[in-house]
Amino acid sequence: MLRHVSLFRGDAGRVNQPDEPIINPKRAVVGRSLRCRSCGYNLRGLRLDVRCPECGLPVKTTVDEAIDPAPHDLPALRNPRQLGNALLWLTVCMLLCAIMLALPPAMRALRQVEGWRDSPLLVLGPTELLLAAAGVALLGLRSAWVFAVHDRRGSDGTGLHRDGRLIGAGLLIIALSAASAWAIEQAASDIARTESRLTADQLWLRLGFAAGGGLLLVGLGRVLEDIGQRSREYREAQGGRQSTRVMILALSFIVLGTLGQLAAMARRVGPMQWIGEVVVLTCALMIVIGLSYLVLNAWWVRNALRRRPPRLRDIIRIEPDTTAMRASLHQSPPGRGGESR
Repeated sequence: MLRHVSLFRGDAGRVNQPDEPIINPKRAVVGRSLRCRSCGYNLRGLRLDVRCPECGLPVKTTVDEAIDPAPHDLPALRNPRQLGNALLWLTVCMLLCAIMLALPPAMRALRQVEGWRDSPLLVLGPTELLLAAAGVALLGLRSAWVFAVHDRRGSDGTGLHRDGRLIGAGLLIIALSAASAWAIEQAASDIARTESRLTADQLWLRLGFAAGGGLLLVGLGRVLEDIGQRSREYREAQGGRQSTRVMILALSFIVLGTLGQLAAMARRVGPMQWIGEVVVLTCALMIVIGLSYLVLNAWWVRNALRRRPPRLRDIIRIEPDTTAMRASLHQSPPGRGGESR
């Protein structure tokens, strides 16, 4: 990796075809405190062409791991620490909200299983979870606002202001859907109904969650595309954009499963209702797992935004070529001192 950064001459368009090296590894020395990535030994003062005296890992490998030229080539962000914190908090709110919205149908399904009907794990009612999900979605609006007001003119080369509005709209739809489902649940609490029947509050919640979640994930995918490249871990994982697309697909299947349940109810086909419920629960579980992975991605990006990686020139120093100096001294004619002697 070092040769692609600054060890070779050549423009950025030909990084894979470097020219003559301008740094001799035998003269390049680690000029600051740098811990070996394998054993933690301080490599300061060691040349790039040697190995760690403790574990034998090449010093060049640790230097390659320490530097990361990609963030320095990207447009500078205003308030990067605030953006990193907002991204992490946003993904955490999304994960909590998805868990709270996925628990009520899961608990309804478990109550139909023998041995789970009186389980203490099912004490918490769905109405409390709906209110909690609406509150968490509203809390996430604060993070969306950070992106929405970041740079409205987009002069930094990103579209975070547009993505923040899209995320805020998705969170608002989810919060309103959860609150509406809670209101419908309260109004229908005295009506006798079977646990397997798709009720009005469940229908409203699923459709609202699919619509709001789709907008939110589209905006989040764009945010990760704009600022996620500043993290080496995120780039190597290659999973941020893919996971948002998979979750959007899962939301589509939630809608299809819900529509299948409605059709089965109209035709009084019991097995179709069960299949639709299984599809919805499976997709909800996929979304929770995907959001858990996005929280990890946000953690990587946050760390990268809080502390910018050093450049190559910040880590190494070039020692003078003493061999050439000694050769020139041997070849130089004797001075006046030698003549007088």
